[in-house]
Amino acid sequence: MALTKSEIANIKERYPDFKLISIGDNGQELVGNLYLNVSYNDFTMNEQFRIKIAISKEYPIVIPKVYELSGKIAETYHHIYGDRELCLGIDSEIMLNCKGKLTIEYLIIDYIIPYLFSYKYYERFGVFPYGERSHGAQGIKEFFTEIFNVHDLADVKFYIEQLIRKPYRGHLPCVCGSGLKSRNCHSLNEELLSIINSRAMQQNLALDLLRIYQEEKINE
Repeated sequence: MALTKSEIANIKERYPDFKLISIGDNGQELVGNLYLNVSYNDFTMNEQFRIKIAISKEYPIVIPKVYELSGKIAETYHHIYGDRELCLGIDSEIMLNCKGKLTIEYLIIDYIIPYLFSYKYYERFGVFPYGERSHGAQGIKEFFTEIFNVHDLADVKFYIEQLIRKPYRGHLPCVCGSGLKSRNCHSLNEELLSIINSRAMQQNLALDLLRIYQEEKINE
């Protein structure tokens, strides 16, 4: 689905430098300069980045891909892909944090701006200001460890497969095999259970699983 008229109007008001470009059957792109004035621990960054946000036809189910076009992110940085797509975080974690209601403004404020500031902070001080989620499959494992207390990557794959295969219901036995009801096993309330079962979350769980298998194949 394309951006709604109200979302386009909001983006134009908040980020007037961004231009919306239609790329036919492939979706839309937002391209423009993002101006940052961010402070943390007496470090202030005033800088401009040229950003491209690639929005597929499956938006907002599928999280847009974000690229930094001004060459200010080093190719050797460990949170950027080979095609210069920014690794903003774990897909399913982003969708969970926005409660399944993703918007471009949310992505910019909660992920793109912190990503760019964190890079500059790391470049200056060698540490990340807000902590760090590992890249790739390791980051996915960390997320599932925090939410579901699953520690082994093989168990993470199994868990994701089970979540995709059937609805995650609070009154049913947890797919982790503990024998407890889902709502009692991982302290998940009904709202979180609803998000996990949403189409958006299911799609991004599948993408995370695909990323794990792709990384394993590369490392064979």
